[in-house]
Formats: sequence, C-alpha cells, structure tokens
Amino acid sequence: MRRLLLMLMVGLFYSTTTVLAQYNVSGYVKDSQTGSALPGVTVQVVGINQATTTDANGYYQFSGLQAGKYIIDYILSGYQTVENEVNVEGDLQLPDVTMNRGLTDDAYATFNEVTVSLDDLESESKGQAVSGLLQSQNDAFSSAASFTFSAARFNIRGYEPEYSLLFMNGVPVNDPESGFAGWSSWGGLNDVTRNRESRNGLTPTDWSFGGLGGATFLNVRASQQRIGTRISYASSNRTYTNRLMFTHSTGLMENGVAFTLSGSRRWAEEGYVEGTNYDAWAYFIGIEKKFNEKHSVAFTTFNAPIKRAMQGVSTDEANNLAGTNFYNPNWGYQNGEKRNARVRFQQEPTFILNHYWDINSTLKLTSTAGFSFGTYQTTGLNWYDAQDPRPDYYRKLPSYWVDSDPAVISQIADAFRNDPSVGQLDWDYMYQVNYNSKDANDSLRSKYVVENRITDSRQLTLSSVVNWSILPELKVNGGIDASIYKGKNYKRMDDLLGGQYW
Repeated sequence: MRRLLLMLMVGLFYSTTTVLAQYNVSGYVKDSQTGSALPGVTVQVVGINQATTTDANGYYQFSGLQAGKYIIDYILSGYQTVENEVNVEGDLQLPDVTMNRGLTDDAYATFNEVTVSLDDLESESKGQAVSGLLQSQNDAFSSAASFTFSAARFNIRGYEPEYSLLFMNGVPVNDPESGFAGWSSWGGLNDVTRNRESRNGLTPTDWSFGGLGGATFLNVRASQQRIGTRISYASSNRTYTNRLMFTHSTGLMENGVAFTLSGSRRWAEEGYVEGTNYDAWAYFIGIEKKFNEKHSVAFTTFNAPIKRAMQGVSTDEANNLAGTNFYNPNWGYQNGEKRNARVRFQQEPTFILNHYWDINSTLKLTSTAGFSFGTYQTTGLNWYDAQDPRPDYYRKLPSYWVDSDPAVISQIADAFRNDPSVGQLDWDYMYQVNYNSKDANDSLRSKYVVENRITDSRQLTLSSVVNWSILPELKVNGGIDASIYKGKNYKRMDDLLGGQYW
C-alpha cells in the first residue's frame, strides 16, 4: 500500500512538473536581401498576450512558454509580415527568420498616420495641396482614408484627433490645447521614425492605456535603428520640389554604445500653387548606452524648423475667374517679385531621456523624461479705416454687381483675369495708402500692416511604465505620467508697410 501511494505521489509530481514546465524560445531576424540584422521587429505569439522586440543584432527571446504549438508573427514597418508555426517541446533556438521588403500586413497596424500639421486644420488652409503619407498599407479603406481624404478632413470612426494618441519613445506628443499630433514636428526624418507600432481602439498596449481612436508608438531608440549610412534625394511637384536626406546609424557597438544621426532639407522656390515658397530643415540625434543586460539609457533630440508661404482658400467664382482651382489670393507682386502675406514658421525642439530596466525575464520598467519648447507663427494682413485689401473680397467680384450694367460686370471680370494688381494682392497700393496717411503730428499712421500671430509653448513630461508577464497567458501593464504645459498666444508687428506706427 505504501509502495502504491509512493508511486502515485511520484507520478503526480512528475505530471505536475511536466504541465508547469516552461521553456525559452529565441532566434534572429534578418533582411532577406542584405542578410543584415533587423532591429525593432515586433515578435508576438498569436493567441497569448506575449510579445517582444528584436535588439540591435536582430535577436529576440521568449521566456516561460509551455509545451505546445504556437504561431509567431514578425512585424516591421516597410516589410511583409512573416508567420511562423513552432512546436515547443523544450528550449528552442529557431532558424533565422528573413523578412522581405514591401507593404506590411499587420492586422493591428491598420491605423495610418499622415504628415498633417496644425495649419491643415484651419479653414483658411484646407485647400493646401499636401499629401505627405508617411505610412501606407494594403488595407484598402485605411489607405484611401489616409491618402485621399487626409486626416484633416476625415476621422476614422468619427473620432476627433485628440482620441488618437501618439507617443515618441514613451513621450505623448499630442498638443495639449488642440489634441492634434503634428507630424510636421519631425517632418523630413522619415528614416528614423519608420519603426512604429499601432493599435486600433482600446486594444491593450505596452506603453499606455490607449485611446478611443487608437494609439501609435514611434520607436526611435538608437540601438534599434537600421545599421548603415543612407543618402537620398527626391523631387516632387507638391509643396516642395527638392528633398535631401542623410542618415547614419552605428547600431549597438562592442562598447555598448549606439549612435544615430539624421538630417534633411526640403525646399522649393515655388510649390505647385503659385506664391508658395518652402524651406524646411530637420535634424535628429540619438545616443544609447547599454551598461549591462539589465540597464540601458537613451537620449534623443530632434527638431524640424519649417518656413513656408501658404495657400488660401477662395470661392468658386474667384477660381473660375482665375482659370484654376489652385488660385491663391495670399500673394501679389512687390518690386517685380512675388510676396505672400501669409507665411508660416514653426519649430519645436524636443529632448527625450529614457531608462530601460529589465528587472528579470518577466518584469520590465521604462522611465521617461521629455521636454519640448516651440513656436508657431503665422503672418497675416490687418487693416483699419481702409478698404479690404483681399483680391477675392466679395465686393470686388462680378457677382456683387449683378444689378449693374453687363458691360461693367464684363469689365470687372476681364480685369480680374488679366491684371495682376486686381486678381492678386496689390502691395504697391497698400504702401501708397500708408505713405499718404499723415496724422496731426505729420507722422505716418499705417492703415495696412502685416502682423505675426504667435503661439509659444513649453512642456515637461515624466512617465514610468511597468510590464509584468505573470504567465504566458497573463500580462499586466501599468504606469504613471505627469506633464506641465504652458502656452502663450499673442501678436507681434511684422511689417508696417512704409508707415511709422499702428
């Protein structure tokens, strides 16, 4: 009887040990064309809440998998998703996985982002011919909504931009006032912002609670950037005509340091729309130090100063008179050169400091500090005790004189079509009015001016996120974040247009 009881206890112990046995699965991911390691690849086990990311050497590892069959997905922006079926019966080193370049097919990452800045949300700039799609996928609906309609005019599922959260290395970059995430703040840095992970709706994430409209995480860690040097030139007929980009990334070197440097310039003497010159610069510096297997510290800074003349929206009547749907009433000739009254300048230098602590194979803590300060400026005409200087002002169009002599209407229409001083801003007229506006003290009081409308902001963000894989089927994410934001809105005189005061 004792022998039988002992055998039952040994069998029960063996069975329990077999059921609870947990194994490690690891491997490497490489580019199918170059054979080089692919950092930043999201590797996830389908059916259980367990995922990881490849390091600078393309290496990944799962801990605590029980025996059984699993499907593992390998996801990276710009590459086709790879699906791998694995039978786990013990610790397993998988063969190298190779990924082909092409459209991604991530079921989670169908929420596309486009390059749209705050000015694209304003009514006066909705006619801007911008289609800077940063990421396109083979989901027909998302691609059409992102490229054709743009996020400024179409909201997926009807949610406003403030419900779609965007994070840069753990720092939320949605504007606290408008809720909008201005992708132009890192425009021209496509090479270093290509690693991203997106979730639709309130799907669980490893970096935040998510948002009703989804959440996107941009991974700009220097150790997970694509190794090598890249120089590229592109020509376009949209808002800019030339783009030059340079990127160099060392990957994680033997001394545990990774360094990434990227810069670009985009410019145009005149864009597709008349009177819209463009000049944009950008830089990115990323440094990461891996002290040991548990601790890494990363520092990132970037900025993208942009100065561009803007297109203005107008009526169908003005467009028909001008003979084009790209008629722009914001510019006119001054001394034989085109001058735009609405010029936008913006920049937002950003600094991010991250500490990555792998406490053990199942517990990770990421702490982040971010600081940014920026300015957002837009010039515009203002006038007092004077006629409206806008060329498409309704009283200057033929439809306003509908009860007048048809010959007068025809004369107004012909002048709009053929005389630049009628169909565009008349800078000489505004200067002359100011020259003739003398007050009692014989000083020139400007009736027309160009003012600068400015928004300055500063923001400090602190956050800490913990990821705990309790079991292969159970993962707990938690965190805390705090931010301080200060914004100033004011005007400053830009040009008195020949006068002495306003």
